[in-house]
Amino acid sequence: MIRPAVFALAPVLLLAALYSVPAAAQSRNAAFLDPASSGGGGKGDSKMSLANTVVADPPQLDAGETLVNVARRVTVFFYNGFRAPVALKGLMVNADGNVRSKVLSDDCHTIRTLPNQDRCSIVMEIVPSSPGPWSVELLLNHSGQGRIARAEIIGSTLGKTDEKAEGLAVSKKIATPLDFGTVAVREESVARTMLIENDSTEPLKIEAIDLITHDQAGLRLRPQGCKQGDQLKPGESCPITVMWEPMQRGNIATDLIVHHSGSLGFVVVPIRGIASSGEGKKGDDKNVGSNKGNDSALLPQRGDETHVILPAMMAPPPIEQIAQSLPAINSKAVKAPAPQREGEQPQQQQQQQLELPTVALIGTVGGRAILGGPDDQTYMMGLGETISIEGIPVSLMQLDSARAVVNISGVRKELYLRQAPTILKKKESSSPNFTSGDNKTGAPPSASQPIGSSKPDLPAVIPATPTPLPSVPATVKGM
Repeated sequence: MIRPAVFALAPVLLLAALYSVPAAAQSRNAAFLDPASSGGGGKGDSKMSLANTVVADPPQLDAGETLVNVARRVTVFFYNGFRAPVALKGLMVNADGNVRSKVLSDDCHTIRTLPNQDRCSIVMEIVPSSPGPWSVELLLNHSGQGRIARAEIIGSTLGKTDEKAEGLAVSKKIATPLDFGTVAVREESVARTMLIENDSTEPLKIEAIDLITHDQAGLRLRPQGCKQGDQLKPGESCPITVMWEPMQRGNIATDLIVHHSGSLGFVVVPIRGIASSGEGKKGDDKNVGSNKGNDSALLPQRGDETHVILPAMMAPPPIEQIAQSLPAINSKAVKAPAPQREGEQPQQQQQQQLELPTVALIGTVGGRAILGGPDDQTYMMGLGETISIEGIPVSLMQLDSARAVVNISGVRKELYLRQAPTILKKKESSSPNFTSGDNKTGAPPSASQPIGSSKPDLPAVIPATPTPLPSVPATVKGM
């Protein structure tokens, strides 16, 4: 009686076995296709069972390559594979030192409870601060199995890893040095602006702005723009405007120093410009060549416009002192030749040369040449400087102790230092004039009026017996 009962159950057991084999295979395949159907991992497995916990989807997200200080947005998803809804308790973000991260939106915090087989999203903003690889880690605290879900964002920043930012630097959009060009004395006021930019990864503070100048230079800082105590965040910038209203002729070569709290500590900006002669106001050149006062009394001071006054720059001595220090020369007034008439064709080279102003080298001081020109005019010029004599440009190309090479309207000439006569007291007369003895060399008088003046104010020249140097030519040599 028992055997028939066993045989009666055999078909049932066979059908159960046939149905169990496809179900196991289907469950095994679903573990690879659906993360919610995967089985539990073995001991030591780094990935927890997706069917029994909350995980990031995917666990690691590659953001690719980006540039320094260029923000990139990344969205991270968390998936609930637990068999019941899970309460989301909090989010923690950890980033490397060369990257800044910020949570833009947190859907997981908004819903607070993540249903089974559902996802929530977190949008991150990532800003690399230096070249090289970086990573950001997100830790989500929940009430499910394992308690913490981890997501990782990785990426790299383009650029050389050995580059080091100097901190505050002059913006590459503005050319250096700061060049004012040519400005008329007491007639023009010119402004030049530079952009100071924080190219480091940390905020910087401007501690001081020093403009190296003196009273007669006419340089000053405009109060608007960068000021002492300003804070600049990475990538921020502020302008510095320098105003120049020259008060006397000459070149300007000085520096602007910006002190800051960065690693380098300061940035130096060269300032260049040329002050040319103009009509100006009466008495413009009364201080030319003077260097009065004690330099020790002109200590640096800071005004409302952060204007720093330093000791006065070296200026050439007065013409009287220059004339007394020069050797004697028997001079004769040189008058400019009459201009060539229209339609008249030059026949000799000598006639063409007479059309140029006649100049002579009468002294050198402080790297500058003192030239005597037509009508007893005296001119002082530096190396590379161009002046106008009777409307014709004259440039100083070379200068030695007793020799100068000038370019007069395209004609190169060599001038040699001559000897000057003794200066005596000026006789009383109704109008000032110059008296000179016979001078076969045709050189101009050695004493002259101050630079830029149209009338002579110095004593007259009394003829003296010349003692020419054997090694120095007595005439202007044209090249």
